[in-house]
Amino acid sequence: MKLLLWRRCPLSSSRIKIGRNLVCKRSPRNIVRKKPKRFLNRRQSNKKVGSSKIKEGIARLKTEMAEINVEQKSIAEGQKQVRKKYEEIQREREQLKKETELISQQSHGIRVRLDLMFEIMRARVASDSAKVAQLTLRLKDLIAKPKEQKEALMPDENNI
Repeated sequence: MKLLLWRRCPLSSSRIKIGRNLVCKRSPRNIVRKKPKRFLNRRQSNKKVGSSKIKEGIARLKTEMAEINVEQKSIAEGQKQVRKKYEEIQREREQLKKETELISQQSHGIRVRLDLMFEIMRARVASDSAKVAQLTLRLKDLIAKPKEQKEALMPDENNI
């Protein structure tokens, strides 16, 4: 078959390359012949070079993915630490809020007692003994209530 092709298209200059095939210009039928094997070997060697480039690219991507994985783990660990700190701050905030509320209640109680004492002093200056007795009883009741509340709170504080 090769001989027939060479007889019909004897000169190498009369063959032209179209894509992967060689075409004879002089032949009336324009006979097409495939490339010789040496071109196929070059193509195969190009495939090996291409596959090695692909393998290198894959290896590079794997190393990058491993680095990204390590970074993601460190970010996740940092987020956990931040979350723990945030929760701790929230607990401290709640505790401070309770303490300030307690202090506010105590200061309110002290203010009420001081106002009663001031009224008792005014009543004594005005020589109004009935009012003094009434205000004194109120003051005793107010002083007795916080002691009862403290005694009621003491067992709860020991449980904590």
